[in-house]
Amino acid sequence: MIYNYIDFWDIKAIMFFHKVMPDLSAIAPFWRHKLFWIPLYVFLFAWIYRRHGLGTALQTLIISLAVVGISDFVSAQVLKPVFQRLRPCHVDWLLQHIHVLVPCGAGYSFPSAHATNHMALAYVLSHYVPRWASFLLYLWAISIGIMQVYVGVHFFSDIIVGFILGLLIAFVMFRIVRYLINLYLNIHYEH
Repeated sequence: MIYNYIDFWDIKAIMFFHKVMPDLSAIAPFWRHKLFWIPLYVFLFAWIYRRHGLGTALQTLIISLAVVGISDFVSAQVLKPVFQRLRPCHVDWLLQHIHVLVPCGAGYSFPSAHATNHMALAYVLSHYVPRWASFLLYLWAISIGIMQVYVGVHFFSDIIVGFILGLLIAFVMFRIVRYLINLYLNIHYEH
């Protein structure tokens, strides 16, 4: 029953979204692609290195890779097979109401791994940048989630749950990995 209710509002939302959004078809496929953001990643880690030093930059890199790895695994390998929700681009009758701008992919949609991973990364990086930059990182993650809906590969609930999941995983894993790194460094430098 709850799935029918969510599906009803998701379908209404995606159809409305595709009618009112301005034409972003030239940028949306790139905006949501992880390789498009490599210059941003390089800039952020270089900035963290310059501002906080090599140790903090390496710690940030290790924590980021661990958090994104876990969030990707949980969203894509654990939850998607459990829920087995079709992507909007695999729902034949919905295709006449939305525009699909990227290959649909064979996987399931719930939750969005893009939304999960980018929100988790935004959470980690927000600990190493000024507050105003943290705000921009969260907006960046949200914009990537919105682009997933815009290109037709996700419903809104896929994105919202992905954001929440990414924040939860990052909150827990950030503390665990940082603790383990500090424990290793304390043990290593005491001997």
